[in-house]
Amino acid sequence: MVSSSIFALPSRSTLTSRLSRIPFKPGINLHIQENLKHQSTKLKDINKNCILIFDEMALSAGLRYDKKNDMILGLQKNQNSQTPKFADHALVFMLRGIARSGKQPYAYYYSTQHYSNG
Repeated sequence: MVSSSIFALPSRSTLTSRLSRIPFKPGINLHIQENLKHQSTKLKDINKNCILIFDEMALSAGLRYDKKNDMILGLQKNQNSQTPKFADHALVFMLRGIARSGKQPYAYYYSTQHYSNG
Protein backbone atom coordinates (compact mmCIF):
# COMPACT_ATOMS: atom_id res chain seq x y z
CA MET A 1 0.00 0.00 0.00
CA VAL A 2 1.53 3.31 -1.10
CA SER A 3 -0.03 5.50 1.60
CA SER A 4 1.33 3.32 4.42
CA SER A 5 4.89 4.00 3.23
CA ILE A 6 4.26 7.77 3.38
CA PHE A 7 1.98 8.10 6.42
CA ALA A 8 2.07 6.27 9.73
CA LEU A 9 -1.54 5.08 9.75
CA PRO A 10 -3.14 2.84 12.37
CA SER A 11 -4.15 -0.65 11.30
CA ARG A 12 -7.67 -1.42 10.12
CA SER A 13 -8.40 -3.31 13.36
CA THR A 14 -7.27 -0.32 15.45
CA LEU A 15 -9.52 2.04 13.46
CA THR A 16 -12.44 -0.37 13.70
CA SER A 17 -11.94 -0.74 17.44
CA ARG A 18 -11.79 3.00 18.04
CA LEU A 19 -14.77 3.76 15.81
CA SER A 20 -16.86 1.05 17.46
CA ARG A 21 -16.71 3.03 20.71
CA ILE A 22 -18.63 5.91 19.14
CA PRO A 23 -22.37 5.30 19.43
CA PHE A 24 -24.04 5.90 16.08
CA LYS A 25 -27.54 4.51 15.79
CA PRO A 26 -30.19 5.62 13.27
CA GLY A 27 -31.65 9.02 14.14
CA ILE A 28 -30.04 12.07 15.70
CA ASN A 29 -26.78 11.21 17.42
CA LEU A 30 -27.08 12.67 20.92
CA HIS A 31 -23.41 11.93 21.64
CA ILE A 32 -22.36 14.15 18.74
CA GLN A 33 -24.94 16.77 19.71
CA GLU A 34 -23.51 17.03 23.24
CA ASN A 35 -19.95 17.13 21.89
CA LEU A 36 -20.90 19.95 19.50
CA LYS A 37 -22.40 21.94 22.38
CA HIS A 38 -19.18 21.52 24.35
CA GLN A 39 -16.89 22.33 21.40
CA SER A 40 -18.95 25.38 20.39
CA THR A 41 -18.13 27.08 23.69
CA LYS A 42 -14.50 27.22 22.51
CA LEU A 43 -15.26 28.73 19.09
CA LYS A 44 -15.40 32.35 18.01
CA ASP A 45 -18.92 33.45 17.02
CA ILE A 46 -18.01 33.58 13.30
CA ASN A 47 -16.90 29.93 13.41
CA LYS A 48 -20.19 28.79 14.95
CA ASN A 49 -22.07 29.52 11.72
CA CYS A 50 -22.97 26.34 9.88
CA ILE A 51 -25.53 24.87 7.52
CA LEU A 52 -27.39 21.58 7.67
CA ILE A 53 -26.89 19.55 4.51
CA PHE A 54 -28.27 16.17 3.60
CA ASP A 55 -27.54 13.51 1.07
CA GLU A 56 -28.85 10.12 0.22
CA MET A 57 -26.95 6.98 -0.54
CA ALA A 58 -28.05 3.66 -1.96
CA LEU A 59 -27.61 0.55 0.19
CA SER A 60 -27.75 -3.14 -0.44
CA ALA A 61 -30.97 -4.27 1.20
CA GLY A 62 -30.36 -6.73 4.01
CA LEU A 63 -30.23 -7.14 7.76
CA ARG A 64 -27.30 -6.85 10.14
CA TYR A 65 -27.26 -7.63 13.84
CA ASP A 66 -25.45 -5.06 15.98
CA LYS A 67 -24.31 -7.22 18.89
CA LYS A 68 -23.00 -4.32 20.96
CA ASN A 69 -26.35 -2.47 20.94
CA ASP A 70 -28.55 -5.58 20.59
CA MET A 71 -30.25 -4.14 17.50
CA ILE A 72 -31.21 -5.42 14.09
CA LEU A 73 -30.26 -2.85 11.45
CA GLY A 74 -31.52 -2.56 7.91
CA LEU A 75 -35.26 -2.05 8.29
CA GLN A 76 -37.11 1.20 7.72
CA LYS A 77 -39.02 2.32 10.79
CA ASN A 78 -42.40 3.58 9.65
CA GLN A 79 -45.26 4.11 12.10
CA ASN A 80 -47.86 4.02 9.30
CA SER A 81 -46.90 0.57 8.04
CA GLN A 82 -47.71 -2.72 9.77
CA THR A 83 -44.93 -4.57 7.97
CA PRO A 84 -41.32 -3.35 8.17
CA LYS A 85 -39.55 -3.02 4.84
CA PHE A 86 -35.93 -3.62 3.94
CA ALA A 87 -34.14 -0.29 3.68
CA ASP A 88 -32.30 0.27 0.42
CA HIS A 89 -31.34 3.91 1.01
CA ALA A 90 -29.95 6.00 3.85
CA LEU A 91 -30.64 9.69 4.30
CA VAL A 92 -27.65 11.35 6.00
CA PHE A 93 -27.65 14.79 7.64
CA MET A 94 -24.40 16.67 8.23
CA LEU A 95 -23.40 20.04 9.61
CA ARG A 96 -20.98 22.02 7.44
CA GLY A 97 -19.06 25.07 8.62
CA ILE A 98 -19.49 28.32 6.68
CA ALA A 99 -16.51 30.42 7.78
CA ARG A 100 -14.51 27.38 8.82
CA SER A 101 -14.33 24.28 6.65
CA GLY A 102 -15.35 20.90 7.95
CA LYS A 103 -18.28 18.51 8.03
CA GLN A 104 -19.79 16.63 10.93
CA PRO A 105 -22.28 13.76 10.48
CA TYR A 106 -25.27 14.48 12.71
CA ALA A 107 -28.02 11.97 11.93
CA TYR A 108 -29.03 9.25 9.52
CA TYR A 109 -32.22 7.38 8.72
CA TYR A 110 -32.91 4.24 6.73
CA SER A 111 -35.51 4.51 3.99
CA THR A 112 -37.08 2.46 1.23
CA GLN A 113 -37.48 5.25 -1.24
CA HIS A 114 -35.38 7.65 -3.23
CA TYR A 115 -35.86 11.31 -2.33
CA SER A 116 -35.76 13.65 -5.28
CA ASN A 117 -35.41 17.40 -5.37
CA GLY A 118 -37.99 17.90 -8.06
